[in-house]
Amino acid sequence: GMAVVTSGLRSVFGLAAVLLDEPCPVFAQSISDCRLLVIGRERIHSAIAEWPEVSAIMLRLLAADVHRLVHDLEACCLMTARQRLADFLVKQGRCRADASDRAVVVLPAAKALIASSLNISAETFSRELRELARRGLVEIERRTILIRSLDRLAAYSLEELGAQGAEAVAAQAS
Repeated sequence: GMAVVTSGLRSVFGLAAVLLDEPCPVFAQSISDCRLLVIGRERIHSAIAEWPEVSAIMLRLLAADVHRLVHDLEACCLMTARQRLADFLVKQGRCRADASDRAVVVLPAAKALIASSLNISAETFSRELRELARRGLVEIERRTILIRSLDRLAAYSLEELGAQGAEAVAAQAS
């Protein structure tokens, strides 16, 4: 199957199934040691009834999921593999960046799993990562990626998208 999302510390999943009150066919697998807290449907519903602020938290969590899914759909439909990879690295880098524009990203999972979540093959992931390195945007040391400039990497991704859009418009005009 395809990896749809990788979750990290303090992540929530399965919320839609609880709130919809119907089975949802999903599969989750830990790729590292973790602690998993399972809260049953009845406890969630009781908490919502007793504390209205819990509803607001649930809405924020669901809204974040919808936002991520819309972004992922747009990325799959409108971005190249290289743009999706650059976008992923920029997001990971922004979470870890210090005050400078540089960031170090340690890939949170195996390249094949990350590639799957970006809807590309592991081979394409590696090839595009090497191309970003060739262009001087990143340095690669196994699973550690040094992003020389988050702003430059983000701009590169947008430039590529702009160039594609211009090519599509030119193709339609002819």
